[in-house]
Amino acid sequence: MLTLNYDCLTFTVAVTGPQSTHDKIAKYFPPVDDGSPAQMFITLTLLQEDELWLRIDAFEALPVEDQRWGDPSLKYNVRTDGRSETYVPMTEAPHLLQVEGDRDALSISISAADSESLGRTCVRMMRQLMLRRAEFIGGRDARGAAVTLNGCGLVLAGLPGAGKSTVALTLAQNNSAKLVASDHLVFVPLPIGDWIVAGTPVPWSLADGTIRGVSKLDEAFAAGLDLHRGNHLVDSRHELITEELSAILGVDSVFETAVDAVIVLSQSDETAVREIHGVGKLPLLAQTLFNPDDRLFVTDWLGKHTLVQDSELAFRGHDIARTVRVFEATWRNYADIKTVASMIAAIFGDGSAPQAQIWEVYPQMLGINEPAET
Repeated sequence: MLTLNYDCLTFTVAVTGPQSTHDKIAKYFPPVDDGSPAQMFITLTLLQEDELWLRIDAFEALPVEDQRWGDPSLKYNVRTDGRSETYVPMTEAPHLLQVEGDRDALSISISAADSESLGRTCVRMMRQLMLRRAEFIGGRDARGAAVTLNGCGLVLAGLPGAGKSTVALTLAQNNSAKLVASDHLVFVPLPIGDWIVAGTPVPWSLADGTIRGVSKLDEAFAAGLDLHRGNHLVDSRHELITEELSAILGVDSVFETAVDAVIVLSQSDETAVREIHGVGKLPLLAQTLFNPDDRLFVTDWLGKHTLVQDSELAFRGHDIARTVRVFEATWRNYADIKTVASMIAAIFGDGSAPQAQIWEVYPQMLGINEPAET
């Protein structure tokens, strides 16, 4: 059994388990070896299937005290023996979770009959702890993609289909932007008033159009890319982890970054990028980055944290709008999304956000011809 420490953004977790499980965890959370003590402890145990079922049967004899959802498709029966809580899944491969302690010093044991279930459940548990701990210290979840470009941390927001992933991956391919995350983000405040952002450990979910729009990705798929998570897992989308995308695009990735700007993408009647000021910032973020109808992983299925109320989340969103620069990027046709990526690269090309009160970039300024209307 091997013990490694992992960075969960606001704390360190020590995981003890087989090497095969560490291989999976390290695809989502970076190992750390800086000597800092761990605040949470997780022990992973591989059992023979018969022994696992004997343990599950023993807990099945206890009365069910609660039922909780580990994610939108994973439901647990929860039982207690007075010292710890035991979670038995109702909707997935058999495994056992046992949880002791309070929110700041949890000790968790996970047992399963195969390393795949063991590693997957551990990653989900670490994701849950990461989100709830971030909320506890003033953070909040969001929906978007993130990259670092010339040292600037950029968050790409927008409704589904707005081009977030396409812009992020185009910036990586054409401008060597480092990948942070796609889809599910966590904002955490810093004492000086700034914010950092990291991705929750989920893969990038890419539509065929996104893949065709990024030439290196398109070539890799045409050559028969062997994906860690397989093809067409959810709604006919391809799921790639950040490690895979970084290797295909030939760029680095980082777990977290300071936030220099949020760029909100949408389709409109012009292709342009402009900075938004004052009261116009918050509505853009509320409709996209912090859309209340587009949130996942928001339940506290361990029951260890008080969930943040909507009013407090709104306040935190307002604080982000007040302290972070916001840009609106619009495109006319899907082919213009590459042009938008070029505009963003031009704005942040020197490693700092522009200081002009209003900044607009048009293709002509970059020497790019506008695509014809379709």
